[in-house]
Amino acid sequence: AAVKTLIRWAGDNPAREGLIDTPARVARAYEELFSGYNEDPVELLSRTFEEVEGYDDWIMLRDIRMESH
Repeated sequence: AAVKTLIRWAGDNPAREGLIDTPARVARAYEELFSGYNEDPVELLSRTFEEVEGYDDWIMLRDIRMESH
């Protein structure tokens, strides 16, 4: 109901083609955005690199998944 209200407030029709599924898309987006609250930070941060001797370079992360909702 909240997303439909916001769409109406913005001057559009929440029942029109292209917006009809927007409330469900917003709900899925928020579910993913806040999914980290279900994670255990101690468990996530306890992972370390075993072989660190002799390295002095930066660590670069690649292929990080990004999505637009």
